[in-house]
Amino acid sequence: MATSLLPPAIPGHEDFNLYPPGADNKGDLAKAKEALTACGQPGGFETNISYRAERPKEKAAAEALQQSLGRVGIKLTLKPFPQADYFALYAGKPGYAKDNKIGLAMNGWQSDWPDGFGFLQQIVDSRVIRDTGGSSNISVRDPEVDKLIDQAMKETDTDARNAIWTQIDKKVMDDAFILPNVWTKTLLVRSKNATNIFVNDAYGMYDYLGMGVK
Repeated sequence: MATSLLPPAIPGHEDFNLYPPGADNKGDLAKAKEALTACGQPGGFETNISYRAERPKEKAAAEALQQSLGRVGIKLTLKPFPQADYFALYAGKPGYAKDNKIGLAMNGWQSDWPDGFGFLQQIVDSRVIRDTGGSSNISVRDPEVDKLIDQAMKETDTDARNAIWTQIDKKVMDDAFILPNVWTKTLLVRSKNATNIFVNDAYGMYDYLGMGVK
């Protein structure tokens, strides 16, 4: 499993895998148990995983995690919440998540713009987390990451800036704040009679407002 958060289309992307899946591609159970022992939970533990009730793919991914983590004694209980208030009242509200033991939360993200800032800042900067809820960052609270974000924001050289975003990517992955488990792609189909075709770089889809027909 590739563990980079930045997809290949993002400038500065670098393939890396901090968690090799083992020789049989089914996970390294020995290392997982070592990590559990190191954190004082050698026998595993119980926690909840949330997902948006209206999204069957999120439920399926949560069930897959439930099965895989169960192999090392981590018991996950699935908790569906309505997607309309998922970030405002549930997974994205720190107090609720803590009180209801949401240890893992399913999320989805598409960059506002295809660069390191557009893809990472809103999901890894701890300063966007609000006690009142509503943040897309529901897990990353790391002063070192925040410092690197500030450095990237000030860097005017493109290559140097992208290198910092890659460093942020690796830091978030190394500390396992976020697990990128499913990349989704959508096939866009248009009529051969469509005119004025423009693909928006930010969202990777057609600009339907400007589209016309013959």
